[in-house]
Amino acid sequence: HHCIATTMVVRNQYSNRTYRYGSIVSWLLFTLQPLLYCSSTTTTVSAAPIELHGINYNTRQGPDFAWDKCKTKEQIETDLIMLGRVTSRIRILSLADCGQGELVLTVAKELGLQVWLGVWVSEFEYVFESEKGTLFDLINKGLVDDSTVLGVTVGSEAVYREEVTSEQIIDYMDQIKGILANGGLSGLPVTITEIAPTYSIHSNLRSAVDVIFANIFPFWEGININGAIADMVTDLEWVMGLPESAGKELIIGETGWPESGSAGDIDGQIGIPSVANQVQFFADFYCEIGVMRGWKYYWFTAIDNKWRQAQDIDNTIEGTFGFLDENLQLKSHFQDLSFTCGNGVTYNFAETDWTIPFVPNETPRETQDNRACSAHEKCAELQLAGNCCPTDGNPTFLSCCDNDNLFATPTTSPTRLTPAPTRQTPGPTRLTPAPTRQTPSPTRLTPSPTKETPEPTRQTPSPTKETP
Repeated sequence: HHCIATTMVVRNQYSNRTYRYGSIVSWLLFTLQPLLYCSSTTTTVSAAPIELHGINYNTRQGPDFAWDKCKTKEQIETDLIMLGRVTSRIRILSLADCGQGELVLTVAKELGLQVWLGVWVSEFEYVFESEKGTLFDLINKGLVDDSTVLGVTVGSEAVYREEVTSEQIIDYMDQIKGILANGGLSGLPVTITEIAPTYSIHSNLRSAVDVIFANIFPFWEGININGAIADMVTDLEWVMGLPESAGKELIIGETGWPESGSAGDIDGQIGIPSVANQVQFFADFYCEIGVMRGWKYYWFTAIDNKWRQAQDIDNTIEGTFGFLDENLQLKSHFQDLSFTCGNGVTYNFAETDWTIPFVPNETPRETQDNRACSAHEKCAELQLAGNCCPTDGNPTFLSCCDNDNLFATPTTSPTRLTPAPTRQTPGPTRLTPAPTRQTPSPTRLTPSPTKETPEPTRQTPSPTKETP
């Protein structure tokens, strides 16, 4: 018989957080909580490994202007071997950027992972055309099939950012459906990724998509950590209760909480980034959303994107959402994390092998550099002498492989500059959302004073969170 350590259990609404104390502290706590003693009847309950439904992933290792911004196939393989120990599903936001569609699908097939593919959308139509062409090529190469690919998302908060209208992105989605149908893949679900308030406002989006694919971050909404999960559930249940959502599946596209950082002027209007809050949100979400409700989700994110700080020096929060650091080391506060959910099972990361695998680098440097440029089709179209691409309508250049041109301003990776949208808690008799305005305001730098309408008032997160 094995002794169970003396414990004090701190409970909240969604999970039982267990902290172990030494015998002296336990004695002092005697009057607060009964102690567990070793006896012949004591049994050992083994902890279960944490298994996430899915994880957001990107193949970036540098900002838009970096010549070596793209990871190699070997780096991607290393990443996905690590992630495959805690999930069997990943999600990417672009096919063309860094050639990640082909690279990720190739590695995913080797490792037995499934993928939600993403088609990136911006204000520039040629970006979508490049993504669409890449999808066509991937189908022709036999890389897209229903055993590996779970579905395709079109855009990521592009309507919220006012880069396209809801009508435009629905047209884009229909074009993607057409390409899949022509490739014999009409059974794959196709959807649009938007924040929950945008789905709440636009009934045409809810009607058009196969799946309600919603991003939701209580952190950006300024919700207190202790009410974050309850607030999330309220918002998503409201969206799913609208008539156009009836019978459709809900998938949370992104959610998470950062451990540190600053967002400049909006600090104090958003959630508090901290180790304690990151751990609590992870455990609460895992228990309530994953274990107890069984909702599908894609966690943002596994690996820190510290290079994001070079992309936006005023926002150091975006790079700290991971449970692994940029070197693939499990963060210390997740090494010690252990929590018990409402089903009575204790979960932790200690049951997982976090040894970083050795994958030999066989990708020539030139191939890596050319892949970084391949996402920018304007290079070939304009017959540029170098490996740099002009931004659309802008005389500056976006550097790809040439170190001589590192002065571009990012055009594809906007960062979240405002708190998340605010909205009234939906009541049981309310039949339609009641926004006070019909369009989001991505340049607004202050939050709404009260949660009254489903206003998409935040600036979108960077696509490198995940960058396409």
